[in-house]
Amino acid sequence: MDDTIEQINELNDEIRKKELHENQLKHQLMREQSKAKYQKRRADPEYRARTRRLCDKGGIIEHFYPDTKEMTAEEFYELIDVLDSDEQVKRSWSQKIKEIMCRRETVKT
Repeated sequence: MDDTIEQINELNDEIRKKELHENQLKHQLMREQSKAKYQKRRADPEYRARTRRLCDKGGIIEHFYPDTKEMTAEEFYELIDVLDSDEQVKRSWSQKIKEIMCRRETVKT
């Protein structure tokens, strides 16, 4: 009887080890798939252009407002949210964007 219980315990241990190994392999596969997806996205010219654009614009903001360098992402988002909620600022920015875009169109033609 003790041999049977011991065999059952050994089999249960083996099952747990196999399940653990299976879970490890699943996670490894997920990591590799994520890594491949990330590498593919990084090679995309649109992704690279967007990254460059974001870095350029972020650098410009830090140039004109150096205090923003020390801000966390949440603090910076809060600042932009305040600006966005001010109707006068929104109108002013919208108007300026339109003027710049019109000037660009005029230069092209």
